[in-house]
Amino acid sequence: MHQQRVVFNNLKLYFRPCLKILVCMVLLGGIPVNSTANSGQAGNKVLRVAIYTYPPLVYQQNDDWGYCLEIVKAIFEPKGYTVIPDHFPVVRAIKQTENTHQDAICAINPFNSTKLSLASFSVAKLTYSFWVRESSSFKYTGVKSLKKQQLLNIVGYNYSLPGKEYQDYLANPDNEKHITQLTGSDPLLRAFKMIASNRADSICLDDPSANFTLKANYMTPLFKKAGSLPNVLYAYFGVSQKHAEKKNLLDIYNKGFLKLYESRVIHTILEKYDVSPWPLSDGHRPSE
Repeated sequence: MHQQRVVFNNLKLYFRPCLKILVCMVLLGGIPVNSTANSGQAGNKVLRVAIYTYPPLVYQQNDDWGYCLEIVKAIFEPKGYTVIPDHFPVVRAIKQTENTHQDAICAINPFNSTKLSLASFSVAKLTYSFWVRESSSFKYTGVKSLKKQQLLNIVGYNYSLPGKEYQDYLANPDNEKHITQLTGSDPLLRAFKMIASNRADSICLDDPSANFTLKANYMTPLFKKAGSLPNVLYAYFGVSQKHAEKKNLLDIYNKGFLKLYESRVIHTILEKYDVSPWPLSDGHRPSE
């Protein structure tokens, strides 16, 4: 028994310095314990994706995050990534991604940031149309045709890319009496309700958002399109130019998107949200 105690005491003396070294290594980060490493690092492939509210492309409603996140998950989860969406106002979503606090942003147009590298394939194709009551005879043929229209505009919307002429019209103080500005929650639905009740005549919105809002609220038969702005706007999955895994993440996304498009998985996801698929060449960008 005495010999056993001697052996045990000697073992304690031997392992005590090792234990101290082990504790120091954990405290100093030498051994990863429940680490939250950035995406792509060995043993912990987490992809944090910034989203904002722009249905049906991106939004948060219970467990539904919009079709863009469904596409991102379909691409990255088979590669062993855990995709975690984080919801922000759009400007903060961009900044968080630029600063690599988020690994990626779900959808952004090429003019929103010079600090993001974008995927090759567009995740949204946005045509901006004027929406009016079904009984309206109005047809948009340029800003001169707006002379007798009482317009609605959502504060923060900018039409410089799809139609600069219309953006200039909205910014002109001489036209203020013909424009009602909308803020607050669910402005798209409130806009359609105002038009339906003859408190306004028209609003310019992208087709996917308008169609999604109208169908969700059983209002589709009450409205029609009355002309469109001249330019189509495309949006893309984006990664910060400073992100250590930028090239890898974009490569995974581009190859995955192409594969899902060719197998028509993309078509199925889009059609779930009443969005018509577009040709792969639409909005295609050279690989970075």
